[in-house]
Amino acid sequence: MNLSLPLSRYNLNEGMTLARVLIVEDDKACAEGLSETLDDGGFANIVAFDPAQALAAIGRDDRIGVAVLVQDSLRASTVG
Repeated sequence: MNLSLPLSRYNLNEGMTLARVLIVEDDKACAEGLSETLDDGGFANIVAFDPAQALAAIGRDDRIGVAVLVQDSLRASTVG
């Protein structure tokens, strides 16, 4: 993944504006790590810890251009 490319949208009134990345992750440590990685790559980001927070963030910030959803994988356990 190349994080050095700028993520932007064109706004006729303001010129180039930086789009924000929305991170949706319920694990605080994972969300903070991903947020720091995106920060280091020059990407503004917002963290939401559940779907309700994500929808609220989308409703109040029209600069969100990308959403990153981190899904936990479930493993089927076998007994025997």
